[in-house]
Amino acid sequence: MENILKTYDLSKSYGRIQAVNGLNITIPESSVYAILGPNGSGKSTTLGMILHALKPSAGHFEWFNKEPDPKDLKHIGALLEQPKFYMYLSAMDNLAIVATIKDVSADGIKDSLKKVGLYDRRLDPVKTYSMGMRQRLGIAAAIFHKPKALILDEPTNGLDPQGIADVRQLIINLANDGLSIILASHLLHEVEMVSSHVCILKEGNCMYEGKVSGLKDSNENIIQLGSSNLDSLKSALSDFNRIIKIDKHESDKYLIVHLQKDVQIDDITNHLVQKGIVLNHLTEQSSSLEDEFIELLKE
Repeated sequence: MENILKTYDLSKSYGRIQAVNGLNITIPESSVYAILGPNGSGKSTTLGMILHALKPSAGHFEWFNKEPDPKDLKHIGALLEQPKFYMYLSAMDNLAIVATIKDVSADGIKDSLKKVGLYDRRLDPVKTYSMGMRQRLGIAAAIFHKPKALILDEPTNGLDPQGIADVRQLIINLANDGLSIILASHLLHEVEMVSSHVCILKEGNCMYEGKVSGLKDSNENIIQLGSSNLDSLKSALSDFNRIIKIDKHESDKYLIVHLQKDVQIDDITNHLVQKGIVLNHLTEQSSSLEDEFIELLKE
């Protein structure tokens, strides 16, 4: 599998502020690659550099396995903010204007409108569109020239729940069609739903880079345990030396117990039986992306 983008110690500083620090990421072809991090972590700065809008302070990057060239932008679609359109013109007319500005063929406009689910509304003025529809029209404007990669910066910001669901499903559909997508987001749930790969940024530093499944494959087992007396349960667990940590569930009805990876459920239940503890709740809990994200940001 070829790489769409690869960065080598990519860095950007503004005086004493290090916005991006030695970033090394590899984005495979036909993946949905998320750049995840809180506000100010360097996501937009990274996108600015790889789109030739910002000059790196150090390091370099490659698009499509070759040295960067502004001509590469012909093969890249991007939606970096809420799209702007002529509100009294139709979707077709607006995209025709975009084609003229970009100096690209308009042949793919109708097909792109079908892909984003707006073909039946193609002749309606954009002023009649919802925010979610306008966002999907913005994506159509980014893909009608058939790019090899699509870059989206916080694509669901400001949308209602239906608009968010529509855009997320569109991202999945485009990826299934073979389009490589780079997605910058601070929304964990969004990344977990649509992404195959992720880079987690904190203050310009990459804390993790790789498959989402690899991040969630924790080095611990997590179980929920409950009994009629949680204090007694916690006391009994304190004698089991293969526990990493114990938290109380937000409902105050269970304990969340983090065990070493090789510990079996029978090991912990046999230990509790010997301590005279009767369980009324036992559930295995998978580690979520949110759990791993929070742990990484603590480092």
